[in-house]
Amino acid sequence: MLGLIALLWVAPLAAQRNGVHLEVATPAGAAVTDGPIVTTSGLLADPNTREILRAGFATKIQYRIDLWRKGRVFDNLTTRATWDVTVYLNPTDQLYHVIRRSSNQLEDFGAFATVTTAEAQFGKPFRAPIRPTRSGRYYYMLDVEVQPMQESDLDALLEWARGPTSPANNGIVLALRSGVGRLMSRILGGDKQQYDVRSGIFNVP
Repeated sequence: MLGLIALLWVAPLAAQRNGVHLEVATPAGAAVTDGPIVTTSGLLADPNTREILRAGFATKIQYRIDLWRKGRVFDNLTTRATWDVTVYLNPTDQLYHVIRRSSNQLEDFGAFATVTTAEAQFGKPFRAPIRPTRSGRYYYMLDVEVQPMQESDLDALLEWARGPTSPANNGIVLALRSGVGRLMSRILGGDKQQYDVRSGIFNVP
């Protein structure tokens, strides 16, 4: 069984700091057709972050993954993909809600009783929308930022959620408006936390 797993995946590299775990795994033999798998945990474990969430302020987790192609002298940035996750406490049901926005898709994970169970949902393996398109030697660089949302961030998310190119999901819009909209009358502070990890190098024939 372990041998089979080794054949299916290039060994992922993981970063761990302050209880945060990031992992990027690249499918061996399918890097051109399948994007890397990103797994995270502990991003909301910081006591200050949890205190902000319990106070009713939304937290945004911004993911950015870059695909680099190895060069003879310098490595070249080939392409980039981004997505984000919003976590907030809805005062109506006193549950933590999780929403992921990637490309033109808005994914509602539902509501959870604790921050830990909420993070367990969006931290599950996620296939990033990025891949190489030609031969070469490559690696991925994943950067993750965790920060309380600012008023402008919330307004942009609400507008996107009810816009013409977004899914028709009035429930998400109403929940965000009632859950955190009233708490965004001022720009929120809070320290930005940044984490990163690099994948192993893989070959595309």
